Amino acid sequence: MEPWQPSVPADPALRPDVLLDPTAWAEQPFGSVELGDRRRTRRLVRSAAALAAEPDRSWSERTRDPAALKAVYRLLDTAAVTCAGLLAPHQAQTRASLADEPVTLLVQDTTVVDYSHHPATTGLAPIGDGRGRGYLLQTVLAVRPEPRQVLGILHAAPWRREPAPRRRHARAQRRTPAPPPRVGGVGAGGDRDRGKRLLMGQAAAAHADVVTVTDDNPRSEDPAAIRAAVLAGCPDATEVGDRAEAILRAVAALQPGDALLIAGKGHETGQTVGGVTYPFDDAEQASLAVAALDGGA
Repeated sequence: MEPWQPSVPADPALRPDVLLDPTAWAEQPFGSVELGDRRRTRRLVRSAAALAAEPDRSWSERTRDPAALKAVYRLLDTAAVTCAGLLAPHQAQTRASLADEPVTLLVQDTTVVDYSHHPATTGLAPIGDGRGRGYLLQTVLAVRPEPRQVLGILHAAPWRREPAPRRRHARAQRRTPAPPPRVGGVGAGGDRDRGKRLLMGQAAAAHADVVTVTDDNPRSEDPAAIRAAVLAGCPDATEVGDRAEAILRAVAALQPGDALLIAGKGHETGQTVGGVTYPFDDAEQASLAVAALDGGA
């Protein structure tokens, strides 16, 4: 398979020379964030630039000045600083860019943030097999299939696995002015929280007009049993075990103006079945599906 090669956007604000400058990059998505005080916004831009310059280092390693490190923690602990507020200008720009795109892929990923070693932190929930504590960050990227280019973050929200917070999260999604997905593909990972599978199916049925249930990473579990658990929440969905075929069918079902949400694997480049991880990339499979259907038109 051809490796993913991200292309450079035509937007002058995102030229390669600008992308190489962390401060210029940080100003573009965060310079217009409203935090009630311009000093906070300037601190946010400086903090984002420091993160972009050394993304593989912790805050304590990145910020050698103890006073500057304390200032970052104070900023993040301010009530006015929220995930939604920080991303609002960038998301508005991303939504505006969708109007000019004939086909846009919405690629969803969920990141597990593990706070198991921070027992004093409150507001957490079970993660993984239930023994750890933390929360999840759900992110949806808008991707242009040809040329392969990420347009931006369309949705990002931290959440926990208790049913009540998940319902509140679903209501928040309905209030978001982004175009709702008409076609959705969903699957659940094996050897993970089994209680969420029914809820995943219910959420898919509530927010998409057409739903396909397929395999995620079944791991040591029976893939058919996992799909059945998800289908219990969306009995009218189509079941397609082969994930590549499911993506192809979902792309083929798109009409002008539709959006496709491929939920579950996000950035992962492999699919784990029975202890073996096979090469698999949702974005690449979606691009291949679009190219195959265009070639056959």
